[in-house]
Amino acid sequence: MAEEQANRPQDEGSAAGSPEVSAELDIPRKKTGGFLKRLFSPQVLVVLIVALLLVQGGGLALHTIKVQADANNTYEISLGPFSFAPNPAERSWLDSARFSLYVVPIPQEDEKVRELLEKHKFRVQQDLEELFRQAHGGDFADPTLGELKRRIREQINQTLDMKAIADVIITDVDLVRSSRDAKPSSDNSDGAPWGEPAK
Repeated sequence: MAEEQANRPQDEGSAAGSPEVSAELDIPRKKTGGFLKRLFSPQVLVVLIVALLLVQGGGLALHTIKVQADANNTYEISLGPFSFAPNPAERSWLDSARFSLYVVPIPQEDEKVRELLEKHKFRVQQDLEELFRQAHGGDFADPTLGELKRRIREQINQTLDMKAIADVIITDVDLVRSSRDAKPSSDNSDGAPWGEPAK
């Protein structure tokens, strides 16, 4: 029998389940995808979702605080009181006008506009006074003062050499009517056109 065992091929011994062969079969294989399995494990996914929600919530909170702070800020910039007196040759319905002037800067340029207005306040004031010397009583007959506001905005933008002003606000308007029989008219027919001196 010993000879029969010696004559048997090694394959059969392997198939019989020798301890050497089973040791070779139990060698652990390298796992593939272990990193991805750990990355997408439920615990890691929960942590990632919580972190994303915290970042989104923080961004929303900062945006809300900024919007509230902007709502509390006053955007209007006072340019001070101004007065207007038409040319006597104009025969206007208006003897004089006094008013306060405010401007609203373009929001994206707010700080820059404030800085420029402070830096060039006397140039702006001079240019506006020249503008008002070219105006006429009819400009104050318009209840919205639309044309006058447009001209003020254009003049300030030109003085600052940039598109700086979004809106012009005129308050505390005090109009002193003329004792003449002229009636208010917003068509400026009672005076020379803008930019032309009255004769």
